[in-house]
Amino acid sequence: MAVYNCGICDKWLDDDYFPAEYIVEKYKEYPACEDCVAEIEENASEQAFRSAVRQGNSKHGRRGFASTIMMSYIGTNKRLISGRQYSRHELAKAFNVSYQVACNKLQGKRKAVDADFWKSPVILVKFVGKHKDLTAGKYYTLQELGAVCGISKSAMYHRIKKRPECTAHDLRAKKAMPLATSLSSRWLRRGFV
Repeated sequence: MAVYNCGICDKWLDDDYFPAEYIVEKYKEYPACEDCVAEIEENASEQAFRSAVRQGNSKHGRRGFASTIMMSYIGTNKRLISGRQYSRHELAKAFNVSYQVACNKLQGKRKAVDADFWKSPVILVKFVGKHKDLTAGKYYTLQELGAVCGISKSAMYHRIKKRPECTAHDLRAKKAMPLATSLSSRWLRRGFV
């Protein structure tokens, strides 16, 4: 259990439940809680907007705030050095994502790693069994397996349920719902006029 003292509101908080984000101001670094960081960002964005309006430039690009949230980076990105502190703008630029995406991916984290910015991995599943379109023992993506039986990638994911192998039973056709011909179904399908 790690405890830190927020450098802004002077509260003692548990780092496991309320992760600290580090603020760099005039070459000094201190931890800040989520509430204080949100307040700083809100005040800074208001100040940047006011100054942009005063200058007649409402489309301000990179914001030069007095307080910047710095995160330590650990990874192998060629544009960054592992172990150094970077702002969210610098991390977003290095990974070719927008600032908003970087903020969403790094929310509540103290360290940025490469896995935070990766896209969802391609899942390969081994086919075991007999099927006219597939070869036994070969690996297929969920999209390829779903195309064989006419269902979506997410439906195939839920059929397999994280198993490493797929059988012929998993590739069954989508169930067709029979049209009811009872009195109630005919009544519900009738026209309004």
